[in-house]
Amino acid sequence: MAGISKLTSGGLMVNYRCQARCGHCLYCCSPEREADYISYEAARRVFSRVKVLGAPSMHISGGEPFLEPEKLRRVLDAARDEGMPIDYIETSASWATDDEDTRAVLQRVLDYGVTTLSVSISPYHNEYIPLDRVLRLMGLCAEMGLDAPLWIDEFLPDMSVFPTDAVHSRQEYIDFFNRNYWAQLPPRYALYRMGRAVLTHRDDMPTFPTARIPHMGRSCAELAGRSHYHIDCYGGYIPPGCPGLSLPLDALGRELDPEEYPIYTRLAQEPRLLLDYCKSQGFVPGPSYYNRCHLCQEMRLFLYQKFPGRFRELAPASFYESILRERTVETDEEKL
Repeated sequence: MAGISKLTSGGLMVNYRCQARCGHCLYCCSPEREADYISYEAARRVFSRVKVLGAPSMHISGGEPFLEPEKLRRVLDAARDEGMPIDYIETSASWATDDEDTRAVLQRVLDYGVTTLSVSISPYHNEYIPLDRVLRLMGLCAEMGLDAPLWIDEFLPDMSVFPTDAVHSRQEYIDFFNRNYWAQLPPRYALYRMGRAVLTHRDDMPTFPTARIPHMGRSCAELAGRSHYHIDCYGGYIPPGCPGLSLPLDALGRELDPEEYPIYTRLAQEPRLLLDYCKSQGFVPGPSYYNRCHLCQEMRLFLYQKFPGRFRELAPASFYESILRERTVETDEEKL
């Protein structure tokens, strides 16, 4: 069966906008992304639907959920009204600039029964967010009785060698540690070879010749993943690790029609079928890719550009527009 019949743990992406433009970001979040934030009504529909499919709880992510605390409060209202427990809220701590304001926001979170923030930390984040801001948020959480585990805490010693009240560039990390430091981040971060990472690590991640990419003849197990899926602010179900591939809520719980969902169903059978289709439409593969997920993203980008609006699975459009825009910027910078 091609489709999603049951769900366990997953996340609600309340927005795509973020103060940072981290080099690893799977969803290409940034300050330039759309300001859309999921509404109370839409959040209730999400919580109601995933409960029917078996999800016992969800977490909240973005973007940056705390960019708009009042809208986050309405999402927590929706979770309470649908009886959906919230495991944790993800944050980069970028918003925690004033202790009094931060305490007020944290108290509102506590009032809804949410007791955990998952705080993102890595050299990718440190290019935009001073470590002091993360440490201050952790201290306030401890003071108020919230758990605030770091994801990923193994980077804390690396980041602590620099002044903690400032941001630090990729080059600073390379200069301090070694010339291979940035190239060694992907396995340490368990990085998906998709999203913005394709640009960030285009010169330092190993690739496979296109004809020898592993598992092209196997079903994409990610598509049927029941845990760590996300549903975005537009109500689109995103399989684990598949940014820009989206199913509407009403498609969950039933077998998918190949005519209605030709991309998802081809991938569910075997990615080679999508490659053959794209080739028939004029797609010329590059010589190599990081893995089949990287190739899949490039094929979907090709279809998005060649057939605007044809494939409802290619959503949100802003994901693909972000990739195209950022590639143009990088190309222009290289010419200077």
